[in-house]
Amino acid sequence: MRVIKFISPKTRIILSIIILLLTFVLLASPPPPPPSINIKVMKMGLGSGTVSSPTGINCGGDCDETFTGTSVTLTATADPSSVFVRWEGDATGSTNPITIPLSSDASVRAVFDLTTAIPTLTDFTPEGIQTYLAANPIVNTAARFVKALPAEYKLNWILMTRSESLQTGTAESPRLLLPNINASSVFSIGVSQSTSYPGSHPDAIEYMQWDAVEKNFRFHEVILNNIPQMGAVPPRVRMVS
Repeated sequence: MRVIKFISPKTRIILSIIILLLTFVLLASPPPPPPSINIKVMKMGLGSGTVSSPTGINCGGDCDETFTGTSVTLTATADPSSVFVRWEGDATGSTNPITIPLSSDASVRAVFDLTTAIPTLTDFTPEGIQTYLAANPIVNTAARFVKALPAEYKLNWILMTRSESLQTGTAESPRLLLPNINASSVFSIGVSQSTSYPGSHPDAIEYMQWDAVEKNFRFHEVILNNIPQMGAVPPRVRMVS
């Protein structure tokens, strides 16, 4: 004799709900991973310092990192004799540290300045420039040296991709020419080091000074920092040659 068990409507509904929930659990896709957001940091200004995050960025050397989550905090730390000024790019203002929302890729610039203003160079004889460098050791980069030049040297600058002088330029590594108002003195600055030209170095500024008696230019080198030997070119010290 066969016994048929009766399932009540209420039980059927409960079982149906259970089966439906199990189906959703088994068939549902896992949630997508959080998006990876790229944060790039650049340092600007005459000052110096570092920009860091709790994990990832330490700029310094590591200025480009990928993050997940909702936000990342950047902290600007100025070096001695420098001060943090502001943020630029995808972050603005002077709040430090600053929180960057991780909603899209971002590029952030940290601006540092010097705590002491750079005095203007006034004596353009080699001896005068040498005296200036000795009195202003903080002028040790090409950017700071350009800051020291009078305004006339920044009015008619030329980007040079080729020269036959010692400190030459290429299309990939051009030089910046900064003449005075009548081109009687010209500073030539390389923005990067080129292995194609021995002796070329960003800390070696070429100085061309017009000799009204000899009717030609006298060439000098303004060495902003000690430069080790470069191939056949011997080591150079901070001086004007």
